[in-house]
Amino acid sequence: MIKPSSRTLSLSLLVAASLPVLALAQADADYEARLTEAKGEVTVFTAEEPEGVPGEKDMPLLPGDKVRTGEDSSAEIALSGEHCVCLRPHSELTLANLRRADSELSLALGSLLAKVQSLAGGLFRVRTPAAVAAVRGTEFAVEIDEADPELTSVGVFDEGKVSVSGADGAEELLKSNQETTVRRGSRPMPAYQLRRLIRHRAVMRSFRKRAGLMRKQWRALTPAQRQARRRELLPKLRMLRQQRLQKAQQLRDRAREKRPVRAAPRMDQQKMEQRKRAIREKLRGRGN
Repeated sequence: MIKPSSRTLSLSLLVAASLPVLALAQADADYEARLTEAKGEVTVFTAEEPEGVPGEKDMPLLPGDKVRTGEDSSAEIALSGEHCVCLRPHSELTLANLRRADSELSLALGSLLAKVQSLAGGLFRVRTPAAVAAVRGTEFAVEIDEADPELTSVGVFDEGKVSVSGADGAEELLKSNQETTVRRGSRPMPAYQLRRLIRHRAVMRSFRKRAGLMRKQWRALTPAQRQARRRELLPKLRMLRQQRLQKAQQLRDRAREKRPVRAAPRMDQQKMEQRKRAIREKLRGRGN
């Protein structure tokens, strides 16, 4: 029988001791966020570009980045090919925290749909000014009322569950085909049948298919590759933003040039005005 040397034993113990650390590091790693679709007017605000740049497909995103959509526009954000978020028109979303153990997105206005795979021990949150929706895997929607931004609606589409809490921390558990509304500073309403958010169901069906295809086609990038991609993209997008601003200014200038100019009075109009003035002067003279 061959006995292992002390050096081999030390190396084995070192590897064994490092395994929990490596596992913990992997569990606490951030999701790789990527803009997988940008339709219409999509703007991304980053630390490097606080004024915003046009969103582009496959653009890497980092914690703190904000995505805004305009009229008839939408954006899709994937997290490591596992979870997918669809940002609807007139919406604004910040990637507040991308840690796997406790990720959080902040919706400031508008609405989103999310397809979240089952999470083993982790938690996925969407925060609005009025509520927090916490999930461990489901299809759901979050919407801030356009007419009343103090009101948030949360709804579940599939068989998963979503916990919704208000300012006081009181929770309402939503199940399949249920929704609730939360007013800022208040607790969530008791769960009721999906009603307000049911109009998103058709979009959710097509989004579900795209999310499944995205997972199959996902190719992970290393942190170095993501940083390199951002450094390559941002200058191009900054230039594109400037070009769009210049074009918009040119269109405004042309519109001003095309405004109808008040025509100079015709000769007969001038004579008529002269006669009117003469009559007024004559009447004033009689009055004196």
